[in-house]
Amino acid sequence: MNRIFLLALIFCTGSLTAQELSYGFEVGLNFSSIIGPSEADAAGNDLESFRSATGFHVGGNIRLKFVDRFGMKAEILFSQKGGRHVFDGEAFQVFTTETEERVLTQGQRRSVVTVTNSYIDIPITGYWRPTSRIELFAGANVAFLVSSTGIGELIYDGQASIGGDPIEFIAAQDHNYYNDEGRLQTSLNEFEEPISFLVNGERVEVPDPLGAYYLDFDEKDGSFYNFFDVGLVAGVHLYFNGSLYFGFRANYGLLDATNNTYDISRTEVEDLAPLPREDRDVNLSLQGSIGFSF
Repeated sequence: MNRIFLLALIFCTGSLTAQELSYGFEVGLNFSSIIGPSEADAAGNDLESFRSATGFHVGGNIRLKFVDRFGMKAEILFSQKGGRHVFDGEAFQVFTTETEERVLTQGQRRSVVTVTNSYIDIPITGYWRPTSRIELFAGANVAFLVSSTGIGELIYDGQASIGGDPIEFIAAQDHNYYNDEGRLQTSLNEFEEPISFLVNGERVEVPDPLGAYYLDFDEKDGSFYNFFDVGLVAGVHLYFNGSLYFGFRANYGLLDATNNTYDISRTEVEDLAPLPREDRDVNLSLQGSIGFSF
């Protein structure tokens, strides 16, 4: 038995020696969006659009060549994803007055938020080099969310469903999806000039800029965007020489990037409470990079 184990160890050691390990790094731009089904109005018109936003990625890799043309590669990247989300159309909004009365209003909502979600990506791929200049690769990606922010503007023009004062306000949106709190967890004293208006004759105050959860949730426990994602990745590297290359890849998430608790409907309400949307919003990122292997 000892002889068999010794022979196996010698064989494995020889196999690893015959294979080649190399290392590298790369940096580049991401063009990303978070895509999913759009809410629609009564006529069936889409109220949401999902557009791309620009970020960057940077990191290193290690590759194991099995034979001249085939091998595997593992990477660790800091990668900014996200996208630009636009809602434009009829919507409901519930406001809480100074006397803690909750009032349902309906009006026109236009919200534009550019989301930047920073992930630690760990792609593991297999590669094939049909020529010395071209490398094709494909595999899986595991991602861990480390930072999640959004910036934009909200315009709302509405009226309480039972009549009353017209409501018009414009607020900047400055979201930190990890750290922002709900209405009862936020002190308006932090803001120099909260926005103030009347709803059914009662005063409502909201912060400016608005946090991610203030208008819709009294308290928050969790985050709008999920911590973990798994996806597919595929792309091509074009080598200028034996080490320097330009790369292009597509990274497509398979899991819901949003937490349905906070991903709520704007066209439906239930008992004056936010109604979660049971849909799936996924990450899509197109990446261009320049790298070096040695």
